Amino acid sequence: MEWLIVLSLMGILGGGYAYISHLERKRKQGLIALSRELELELNWQLPETDLVRFNQFEIANQGRLPTSGTTLIADDGETRLAVFDFSYTTGYGKHKRSHLFSIAMASSPKLALPTFRIDPQTWKSKIAELVGFSDIEIEEDPDFSKQFTVHGDDPVAIRMFLDSARRTAISQFPNQSLAGRSDSLLVIGKYGRLKPENIRQMMTEALLLVKAMRG
Repeated sequence: MEWLIVLSLMGILGGGYAYISHLERKRKQGLIALSRELELELNWQLPETDLVRFNQFEIANQGRLPTSGTTLIADDGETRLAVFDFSYTTGYGKHKRSHLFSIAMASSPKLALPTFRIDPQTWKSKIAELVGFSDIEIEEDPDFSKQFTVHGDDPVAIRMFLDSARRTAISQFPNQSLAGRSDSLLVIGKYGRLKPENIRQMMTEALLLVKAMRG
């Protein structure tokens, strides 16, 4: 009887692995097809020059085992847009957790951003505020401050940068997190790992935000 249970478990595990492998092959094929259709550069990890730029951001140094994955790149000579998988791990044992992201990193010499991070308000951020972790309030726009948390080293520069037009643009994408630094902007997506059907949307959102950030 015990060997029947073992065989059943092995069959379930084998079937699960085969299904995951099938999904991964299908995803890879979809990404290859999309890169050809849109004439995008496709890499299976973030290229070194982009990785150096990305490593300047806080999210790149969170948790353990930070890993960049599949990357699609569009570069028109003025704006370079890299859309890629990113993950890191926190906790150990039963508390171990993998954090998966889709990130669009736009770089342009026409960007001049203060260092900031903007995230949608969550119950966790509201609790953090209650225990003393304050964010940067935009006094003239209380609705924006209710919708997002804003952090950065220079509150004055960030408030000046987040004018009405930029706040309006950011508010169009209430589920995305943003991070800015010098000539680069991160749009940190809610999608988990990249899905071919989401890439067009993420690239469009990132380019619209870059246009707004230029002013």
